[in-house]
Amino acid sequence: MPGPMPSASPVRSSAVTIAARLACLSSFYRFLVRLDAVALNPCERVERPRVVPASPRGLSAEQIDRLFSVLPGSPSGLRDRAIILTLALTGRRRGEILGRRRATWCVRGEKFLYTYKGKRGKRELPPPVS
Repeated sequence: MPGPMPSASPVRSSAVTIAARLACLSSFYRFLVRLDAVALNPCERVERPRVVPASPRGLSAEQIDRLFSVLPGSPSGLRDRAIILTLALTGRRRGEILGRRRATWCVRGEKFLYTYKGKRGKRELPPPVS
């Protein structure tokens, strides 16, 4: 017969980690309740930790300038500059920008815009930058 389980790491888990683990367990118990394998979800009685959202991380203007300083003036360098600016100014994810096709870009006056799929699959333009 195996001995006692080794104790967890002495490092205390963050509130985000605890909340994620509780959500996983609660989801599993909801599944078991639906199967009538258990009568109730014990996680419903557990007080969940307050999760403070992390502040967004990004590059500073100085870091972006340094990045631009090493890009060549070639067509591929200009393309990379446009991609970096789009990422920095819109907050879109890498895959959302790199997955763009020519049909998703448009020009309105002097503005260069793109469409993307928002919530519920709706195609929309990003909000104007002030």
